[in-house]
Amino acid sequence: MKTQKQILARIKLRKPEDFFGFEISDYIFALTLDNANKYYEKPWKEENWEDESEKPREHWVAKIKDYMPFAQGKADDKRGLSANRNISHFIAWAWLAGDDEFSDKISEMHENDYAPYGQPILKEVSEFYER
Repeated sequence: MKTQKQILARIKLRKPEDFFGFEISDYIFALTLDNANKYYEKPWKEENWEDESEKPREHWVAKIKDYMPFAQGKADDKRGLSANRNISHFIAWAWLAGDDEFSDKISEMHENDYAPYGQPILKEVSEFYER
């Protein structure tokens, strides 16, 4: 489980690489409400905040596995922006799961081996989390 300090540092590190903010938003939702609200002009109310700040590895792995069919569908349908966003989610969720090296690997693939529509990355993610 990542600490708030680690997540805040990750946001600072990854923000320059995340043009659309897709990856960063996943980290923000893994913060406590007080920390997350620093990133919003209009603060979230506690009753509307789904706190993912203390979720174990299994939560993030389940999120990856549950999301994979949707992500694969977007890639298969050649939905460019959606397919790109899905890869950003997997980079963030893998890191939040504690799989830092794998997150770095798929991030590098995203920069260098994205075509077609992230299919090589989706294959890597599927194989990694089938273990």
